Formats: sequence, C-alpha cells, structure tokens
Amino acid sequence: KTKQKGWCWRQQPKSRAHSAFAFGSAYSAEPLATYRTLGHPVNWTCSPRDDAPMVDAFLILTHANHTSSAAVPLIRKLLTSDPLLDRLVVLHVDTANAAWVPIFKSMFGNYSNFHVISKRRGAWGQVSLVHIMVDMMEDALNTEYCSRDNHTKCCWNYVHVLSGDTYLLQSVAEIGERMRKVWPTNYLSFGKPEARVAEKLERRRVNPKWHGYTLLNTSHVLFGFQWVALTRPYVRFLLTDPRVPEIIHAFRYVKIPDECALQTVCAFAGPSICNMTGPAWDHMITVLERGRSHVFTAAEAPKLIKSNALYFRKCGDNELRLLIDEAIANRTRAMR
Repeated sequence: KTKQKGWCWRQQPKSRAHSAFAFGSAYSAEPLATYRTLGHPVNWTCSPRDDAPMVDAFLILTHANHTSSAAVPLIRKLLTSDPLLDRLVVLHVDTANAAWVPIFKSMFGNYSNFHVISKRRGAWGQVSLVHIMVDMMEDALNTEYCSRDNHTKCCWNYVHVLSGDTYLLQSVAEIGERMRKVWPTNYLSFGKPEARVAEKLERRRVNPKWHGYTLLNTSHVLFGFQWVALTRPYVRFLLTDPRVPEIIHAFRYVKIPDECALQTVCAFAGPSICNMTGPAWDHMITVLERGRSHVFTAAEAPKLIKSNALYFRKCGDNELRLLIDEAIANRTRAMR
C-alpha cells in the first residue's frame, strides 16, 4: 500500500467484472483512491429552510501567481458582501505558490469562515485539478462554522467552484436567493458532442508506457464546464461512494478531465442525487476567443451588469470591479 495525503489508497487487480465502466482488456493495476476521510460526523441532511437564508460555500482554485493575486478582491467581496449572512470561503493555493498561504492568512485570518489550504500541485488540463476541487469540498464538509464570529454551525446547501480570476455579478444575498429558486438543481452544464468527447479521450500524453491504459468508453462520458455549483447531496455522493474514485481514476490520462469528470460522476449518480442543467445555462459568463478565455475590461461592464449570471471570468482590471460593485450596491438600495 502507498499513502497520499487526503486519500486512502488500495491496490486493484488487473481485471475485475464489477468495474464502474466497461473497461477494455488492458486495465491499469495502479493504486486507486477509494474513500475520502472526513474529520467529524457530517450533517448530510442540510436542506434549505424556509425561515432562514440559503447558505453557500465558495471554493476558489488558484494555480498560478497571477490568479493568486487576482483572488484577493474576489475573497474580500465574498467575505464582506452582506455581512449578516452566513457563508464559507475555501481557497486552494497551488503548492508551487505556497508562499501565498501566509499572505492570505494575514489578510483574511480574522474570518473564521475563511480557510486556505495548499495540498497539491495543479497542472492545467490534468486530473490534478479534479482532485483539488474534491479536496476543497472535503475541507468545506470538515468546517464547523460558516459565520465570521463562530456563532453559526456550518450547514451550507451549495458549493460554488470558482477560479481566482472570477468576480461576482451579484451579491451573496442575491446568489442565495437564486440558488433557493433552483434547489435541488446542480449548475453543472453538460452535453454529449461525440467528436469533442472522443478527441479529449484520445489526447493522451505522448509516452509509450501509457498507450496500454484503458480510457473511458465515450458512451459514458459527458462533457461540460469546470466552474460549477453543486448541491450537498451530490457532494456527499462524490466523497463517499466507493465507485467514484475509480471513475475519476479513469480520467487520469485524458486531456482536460476537469471538464468531464464531475459531469460524468453526476450522470452515474442518477437524477435522484444529481439533477443538472443542460448546455444552455446562465451560471457564469465566460467567452472563448481563439481557444482562450476572454479577459473582460471596464468597457464591457454594461453587458455584464445586464446579464443574469452569478459571476464571470476572467476579470481584467480593478475599474471593472468598481463598476460592478456600484451596480450591485444600487440594486441593493433599490430593493430596500
């Protein structure tokens, strides 16, 4: 047996009839993760209450110096918007940028509902990003309080996975009201463009020793978007069902698995655990130009403000943030 922080590992046989997917004849005998270890008994029955606001957990993934610095205004906004409401903010700092951890702790350490962790080196387009997202969900479930002053036990209903260069288009209160209306739907875009899925499954790293590893059958895979909002029941399935690590492991040699893994696990869980939206969704605004994410500027603020999205990426400058903050404040005053 081998051990890795945050996971329990077990060795798998070369062949097995009860595989989660229809693997081919060449099956990897590498160690597979089987269970996440939760630090305390978890309250899984944390449904929204009619007499209380919705509680959201915001998980922020950074894997470069520029996204670490860009995350500062996002974290500040998440922690200070609507201060009377409960929320949780979990930040993962790439181990390659671990020098940022004490910086974040010095800036936001007085907030009990802010956690910063640094467990893994994240590589773009690799399965490490999926593991980081699950690490943050595990930390969110192990968190005892969702209020700054340690007065409220943590019972969040949704987790939102964001990047460091994301920014809010709505206040924390508005996000909570939006999520209440769609509960228990997961904002987890998906589609099944066979050519795109097949392309991703075949774009393995160029290394002869990996050519024998079996990939997922394309009929099992859903392709979507990495930035998602997930319900507590789905997070429970993701962290406790013993079949999930095998599914994630199957994406190990697949290009961009962070855009496939959570969607595929959700479909495997079934609609009773994981309802999800289709390709047409308005959870986050992001635009691809020539295969790269578009960086929004202040000139595009009116278009963003008029949208119905919760947040957008990538945020280009501080002037854009100020314009959006002003629009949110005006909207809040108008509702009073």
